[in-house]
Amino acid sequence: DLTDAIKMVLQDMPYYSKSILQLMRKHIVNDFTLDKTDRQLLYQISKGARTKELIEITHLSKSAIEFRKRNLKTVFGIEQGNDRKLIISAEQHGFI
Repeated sequence: DLTDAIKMVLQDMPYYSKSILQLMRKHIVNDFTLDKTDRQLLYQISKGARTKELIEITHLSKSAIEFRKRNLKTVFGIEQGNDRKLIISAEQHGFI
């Protein structure tokens, strides 16, 4: 309600839009965190980057990238599947 929002702002209370509240709820619900490299991997994979390109972008070895991808699949509960399933799950959890 607009009048409630105005009252909150006038009382110097923080006001968050509906979309920000949804994003915050998604982030709070996740009981795990991802480091900068994991987030970068997810983002680059979502943009279509292949392992060869990921090596150049992240400066990790091929085996380190594969290890991180397997770990991310475990974190997101993906037992069987390709990178697309990983990206879909990461999007659902608000990481992309």
